[in-house]
Amino acid sequence: MRVVGSSPKAAVYAGIKSDVYNGLCLRIIWLTLLISGGLAGLASVCQVLGFIGQLHPSISPGYGYTAIIAAFIGRLNPLGIILSSLLIALLSVDGELVQIKLGLPF
Repeated sequence: MRVVGSSPKAAVYAGIKSDVYNGLCLRIIWLTLLISGGLAGLASVCQVLGFIGQLHPSISPGYGYTAIIAAFIGRLNPLGIILSSLLIALLSVDGELVQIKLGLPF
């Protein structure tokens, strides 16, 4: 995927088997789009259903901006993004837990 994303013509020259249209490797591009869309859909289903399996009437906004921050902190490295996402999630959950334990208003 990195080779195709960086230079489709180089991918074709390197012998990556794919449908080529105007220098684009369509099979790799479609596969990447389908996998990333499926993972995004799975993540949003998990978010909407929540921890106890009930549908909530509203979804908290701002997750896209938090994802941008996590990608920036992880330096666009997949492993770094996972680690930075876990760090941000731990800080968020612990902040809410402290708020509940101390009885602070929202």
